[in-house]
Amino acid sequence: MDKSTLRRATMKALADLSRCVRETESDIVVETVLASSWYQNARNISVYLSTPLEISTNKIIKDMFAKNKTCFVPHYTKSVMEMVRVDSLAELEAMPLTKWGIRQPADISHAVMALRDAPLDLILAPGVAFTEAGGRLGHGKAFYDRYLGRCAEYAAAQGLPRPVVVGLAHSCQVLDSLPLDPWDVPLDHVIAPPRTPAVPSTR
Repeated sequence: MDKSTLRRATMKALADLSRCVRETESDIVVETVLASSWYQNARNISVYLSTPLEISTNKIIKDMFAKNKTCFVPHYTKSVMEMVRVDSLAELEAMPLTKWGIRQPADISHAVMALRDAPLDLILAPGVAFTEAGGRLGHGKAFYDRYLGRCAEYAAAQGLPRPVVVGLAHSCQVLDSLPLDPWDVPLDHVIAPPRTPAVPSTR
């Protein structure tokens, strides 16, 4: 199956999940993240702002602010993604929505940006499909692949370890294999529920 077909099939599987399953699976993934050593030891964290079909990052972001971690969120242009520091939940909630329904900073001309003003310890990445071994299939724009390449270059130039990169997935997004290309950057971990929880019958 080619990438385009696989993206459509996986997005359909996500859309078919009930709200109950989405919320249950998000809670499982979030609890795993918050309990992990790589999260607890990280100070500067990049986290995506989730859409309804993705693993929700809302609780993770609230925990980051509660524990005084530094939060960076994506800012997209047509060809470049930057990670921009956000200093409060109020600032995040005031961000405008893009045409894809994703919040992002409106003006980053004076923003603090990762890989320019600060290193990253951890990146929590979205995706369309994953493998348990760390394979990731995105939406086809290569934003994260290019950014992870920049992270590796920055870490090498600064003599720092590269950030830990973790994909967050619903169970239906984790597949046995993916049609990956040489430029698809593997992740360090993929966190997903072991299986889709059964939905109790309403009868």
